[in-house]
Amino acid sequence: MDIRQTIEKISLRKIICNSTFSEEISDPPRWEVSKHRYREIMIQLSGTSRYMLNNRIYDFEPGTAGMVERFVPHTSYYTKNDQHLLQLWISFHAKKVSGSLIKVYSEGKYDFIRQEIDFPMELGNLIHFRWDQLNRQICASEQTVMDFMKMPIEMLLDDFFLQENYTLISPGKEKLSDFLKDYIRACYGCNCSITELQKISGYSASHLSHMFQKETNETIRAFINRVRLDYARSALIGGCKQKEIADALGFSSPAAFGNWFRKHQTSRYVMPEKKG
Repeated sequence: MDIRQTIEKISLRKIICNSTFSEEISDPPRWEVSKHRYREIMIQLSGTSRYMLNNRIYDFEPGTAGMVERFVPHTSYYTKNDQHLLQLWISFHAKKVSGSLIKVYSEGKYDFIRQEIDFPMELGNLIHFRWDQLNRQICASEQTVMDFMKMPIEMLLDDFFLQENYTLISPGKEKLSDFLKDYIRACYGCNCSITELQKISGYSASHLSHMFQKETNETIRAFINRVRLDYARSALIGGCKQKEIADALGFSSPAAFGNWFRKHQTSRYVMPEKKG
């Protein structure tokens, strides 16, 4: 199954979590439910379905993501009413973030299209951080949930589609610079220190720096800045707030992001003037 030909890249339209309003099941049927010690996120890529989370029923359409908190009861199987679905399930373990792509055919019959899809731990850490912050909000609205979780979940989607559209193989089988550039783009340059790049590539810092500049005529730091500038420029044009961009790119504050952006801005990358 060629995912690139059967689905289009989607953006999140709705995020469902424990605080999302839905009618509670007064007389719940005998659901086969699951509870576990790790968090999960399910993203509906195609088809429509109904899903039970914490004894509430939710409607899922393409672009809907469901956040499954630790030890919260949720549906663990597909029913005869489930058909023609494509779902991306992502599990967040202590030292690993992995996903599975599931295709549901008719009457709940399903198959694993992809298994053991690995995601960068940096994205998992960002998800956990935002999730924890969201849990501290009192009576979080749907917009609050989107404000906290839309960007990091879409980063997971971006990484998934990157893996589907590019062959990510070990550095020994392709140019080391290409391997590093794909990784840096997937993370938007966030937390891509030389130490981290050493871990994911298995090469020393001096070798990474030497080979990257030899193959690209550009330093790793310069490339990271370019990736982050491209992301920031697109986000600013799209109306994102500086705080959202600062959080996504790993800056300590909007002011730190603003100083960095102005330092690197050119005719192409220009910080919009504040209105009013």
